[in-house]
Amino acid sequence: GFIFQPHTSAGRVPTEKGFLYFVDNFIKPVETRHASSLQESSDTKIFAKNIAKISKEAVILAFGPNNMYYTGISNLFIKPEFRNQEVVASISDVIDRLDEVIPEIYDEILEEPKILLGENNPFGKECASILMKQNNILIGILGLMRMNYEENLSLINYIKETGFPLSRE
Repeated sequence: GFIFQPHTSAGRVPTEKGFLYFVDNFIKPVETRHASSLQESSDTKIFAKNIAKISKEAVILAFGPNNMYYTGISNLFIKPEFRNQEVVASISDVIDRLDEVIPEIYDEILEEPKILLGENNPFGKECASILMKQNNILIGILGLMRMNYEENLSLINYIKETGFPLSRE
């Protein structure tokens, strides 16, 4: 149940169970190569855009349950999975519901980074997210389940260790 073959001529791809096993047993944060890009950020939008650029995923910042900013959505839509109209519709629905999802999860996210994927991911079962909160600011990287967990977890840990470079807005 860790891999499946989408069609006869396709290779095997991990299932949600396979990704969960990988995340639980093999993910080790690596040293981020992009620290200087983040240190240059003093503005909320620039900071989030830099994280989106580095991670090649979408980024969500929430300043309390009802005040949020997101960027990097185009990073999701350029991925090959988005040739499938159902995937496009599903992710579009996620984006449309961000203002509903963030208040539901805001209090559950703590300072320790948390990886949520598949059925456990509030943004959609075909997605993964890495979330944490610092200075009451929720920061999240949102992508597909096949995202680069080590690099993205390293980005979140870098922010955690060095201190969120922004004051609450």
